[in-house]
Amino acid sequence: MDVLAQLVIDNKEVYDKLIADDKLTLRQVRNIIHLYNTGQPFKEKPPKKEEVDSSNDFNPGQN
Repeated sequence: MDVLAQLVIDNKEVYDKLIADDKLTLRQVRNIIHLYNTGQPFKEKPPKKEEVDSSNDFNPGQN
């Protein structure tokens, strides 16, 4: 945490957010880095839904 704090110390908002957290998860570290680089919190993308092909390769229109 001390190393990360030294990297973001020039951005008071990000530094204060980092110091406010007692323990950091990997997600929190990712958010701090993203916030430092872009000025925006990291937004998780919803997981992709896997498309299921229920046709079993059956196509009555083809011979």
